[in-house]
Amino acid sequence: MTTAVAPATTFSEVLIATDFGQEADRALAYAKSIVRASQGELLLVHVAEPVPHITIPEAALFEDPRHAQRESEQTDAAGDALRAEGLRATALCPFGGVAEEVAEAARNRKANLVVVGTHGRHGLARLFFGSQAESIAHALQIPVLIVGPKAPFPPPPHWRPQNILCVTCPDKKGAHLVAYAYKLAKEHDAQLQIAYRDTAEEHKDYADWPEFRNAIKELLPFEIAAKPNFHVLFVEDSESNSVVQTALSRQVDLVILGIRHQFIDWSLLRTGGNIPRLLTEAPCPLLAVPIQFS
Repeated sequence: MTTAVAPATTFSEVLIATDFGQEADRALAYAKSIVRASQGELLLVHVAEPVPHITIPEAALFEDPRHAQRESEQTDAAGDALRAEGLRATALCPFGGVAEEVAEAARNRKANLVVVGTHGRHGLARLFFGSQAESIAHALQIPVLIVGPKAPFPPPPHWRPQNILCVTCPDKKGAHLVAYAYKLAKEHDAQLQIAYRDTAEEHKDYADWPEFRNAIKELLPFEIAAKPNFHVLFVEDSESNSVVQTALSRQVDLVILGIRHQFIDWSLLRTGGNIPRLLTEAPCPLLAVPIQFS
């Protein structure tokens, strides 16, 4: 029998991946707020990527000691600033590829949340971390909070989502995703709304909404499963505009979606499409949640 492994809903070990840009500052504000609320620890990771050397055949990449030192000093200063704010914080400046180094740091430090920032470049097709946001999300088995340019800075002193939108499909992973979102909403005393798309028969595990709802209830602890309070919104397609408009009209402050979920294809990150528009236009952060079966 396969069972789903649920990620944490309390984030006590938070990794913030930063390039020290403007959108990274926005993401850092969320990471700090979450850590203050949980009284947890913040791990700031700035990856010093290899630089191209045009005199080497095929533009090989190499580590420039002076570049690496500057990056390391900037990272150390950022760690000092976080600790000066009274936060339990550690700063790392590994050398290598962003996705690989972030994923390794998260595993080594047992992080239960990664926070990254995004912004649009050349229209909406290129993002901060670009395809590496996909790589990070796939490499990790923990939620990734993605903060786009339209998300407001979190209110002081603690950011606690009050109105959550969960984007899902009527399959087994979708049921586990909604159950996770419901637990997170209960923990924050937040309202949960479900954006539910009735997909083609070959892409769903439940015949209709009541059957899907019962599957969700079976995944919830007994004490909160008796009368789950679902606010359901039916959507006709997977276009990001539907999610963005729903988030705006419903004053949503967190959107939850699944990593590798049928509703949105992460592979579109490389080619444009729904993901770049969603990440750059969403009026709030997005929480990408992995649902694993063991």
